[in-house]
Amino acid sequence: MVDYDLDDGKGTDVVRFIREHQLDVAIVAVSAHDHGNRELLDAGADTVCAKGSFDRVGEVLERFATGGRIVCTGS
Repeated sequence: MVDYDLDDGKGTDVVRFIREHQLDVAIVAVSAHDHGNRELLDAGADTVCAKGSFDRVGEVLERFATGGRIVCTGS
């Protein structure tokens, strides 16, 4: 799980690093901003969950584990 806004940069850099090095991990990303979620998906995140919907992250993880990429936004 990676956040879009990190203290020392952007989560998109982490996602790109993981994808460029072909590490075999699923990436669930979170952002408080729609543009951040879009950028995380574009960078290679498998799924995203908006921070405003973080109470649904368990649902996101479960749905992702059984069916692939989903996007959790809004309340």
